[in-house]
Amino acid sequence: MPSPCARTSMPRQPAMREVGLQKRFPWTAKTLAAKLELTTAKTRALRWKFGTGNDPSCTHDFVFGSQRHRMFSDNAYSRLRGALQALFAWSLAQLEPEIPASALGGTRTPNLLIRSQMLYPN
Repeated sequence: MPSPCARTSMPRQPAMREVGLQKRFPWTAKTLAAKLELTTAKTRALRWKFGTGNDPSCTHDFVFGSQRHRMFSDNAYSRLRGALQALFAWSLAQLEPEIPASALGGTRTPNLLIRSQMLYPN
């Protein structure tokens, strides 16, 4: 008869897999927001806009009894950082009007003194 200590109710592989998932998804929503230098509300809106909250390569829900913890991967961080850079570039392009290649009109040098005024001041 086998001893009670030799019996195992769960195989060891799922526990090792869980540790691997915790390494793959190390960021909470708060730490992800701090890493992006945003508030948690702005980070949540960014995750919603770009769909990283539903992507299995970006998020994983860890369930411990009745508690559920959503964690984020480095893939989520890099995608959100890229989205921020794209939004920043787009907002700068909207704020800065394009400068035409030709002069804006009028004389080319309206504020320069005429040579005779420099030579013979009043």
